[in-house]
Amino acid sequence: MPQRPTSVSSRDIETAEADETDSMAPPPSQQHTASYIADLTTELSQLARTSGLDILAYLLDIAQLEASSTARRHMPGPGRR
Repeated sequence: MPQRPTSVSSRDIETAEADETDSMAPPPSQQHTASYIADLTTELSQLARTSGLDILAYLLDIAQLEASSTARRHMPGPGRR
């Protein structure tokens, strides 16, 4: 059985460290969550495409676009919290 490629982003490490050090931390912001989902779906789409799962890759691409758009909408800016 072929091994699937793994990669760990700095965000994964930060999230794991936060989970280990402070289980009472507030939940991540919508912007952070959407950005994280965009990163994950990008990697999953590439994996699906490499494996010839084109329809699944396409659906993951759509999810990535939506997550990226959501993250941008929720970015803090001047006068926004």
